[in-house]
Amino acid sequence: MFRNSLFSATRAVAMAAGLSFASLAATAAPILLHGSLDDTANLALVGSCPDVSTCNDPSQTLSFDPAYVANNVALYTFHLAIGGTVDFLSTGYAPGGIKPYFTLFSGIGGLATFLDSNYNWAYYGPGGDFHNTDVLGVGDYTVALGAFGNLSLAENLGSGTLADGFAGIGNGPIAGHNFSYALSITTPDSVGGGTVPEPSTLMLVALSLSGLAISARRAPVSTKPELELIPERLGVRRKNV
Repeated sequence: MFRNSLFSATRAVAMAAGLSFASLAATAAPILLHGSLDDTANLALVGSCPDVSTCNDPSQTLSFDPAYVANNVALYTFHLAIGGTVDFLSTGYAPGGIKPYFTLFSGIGGLATFLDSNYNWAYYGPGGDFHNTDVLGVGDYTVALGAFGNLSLAENLGSGTLADGFAGIGNGPIAGHNFSYALSITTPDSVGGGTVPEPSTLMLVALSLSGLAISARRAPVSTKPELELIPERLGVRRKNV
């Protein structure tokens, strides 16, 4: 979907060679997602730009250059077998991680549509670790975890899909912090039946979408992370608080 015309050849070959696509069975405990935006072994990572053929800016593609790491995004999917209240609790910032930006999409792959984010908490609240609660129906969902400021363009523009990518203006960690993140997801079907696919499953879905002609509605973005973001100046859609 995002990495070098939908992912690097190296990992695509690894998938073809039999990379595991096991799912994590949900238990009574919350589902835990954790990693780091600068970890080369993190298979959930993608760049902000949806298609490098339309974006030659190295700050927008998946990069482990310290100057651009804040624009990386981790994508995870989960399935709800039972509709109901789902809790998303961030716990990575307090112990020294990145100031997170969370986005929830309905569906899997490039056509997934924007549902919710921690926008109000990140921009108009204390920021840092957040607690979002959403009432969701049965189906598949995608969670995006990035650095503060790296909104999805679907949210920023008020329409669009996951394939449109992200703004690419993530903020690096403050002094004493790193690029790590941690999120727990508590679902109504966490006892029996629910599953959370590993990131590699999302990669397979993304590869199946590689033939689709999805037009990227990207807005002009800065080529380096901003230290402080003012939503109105970025054309960010203000939500009702």
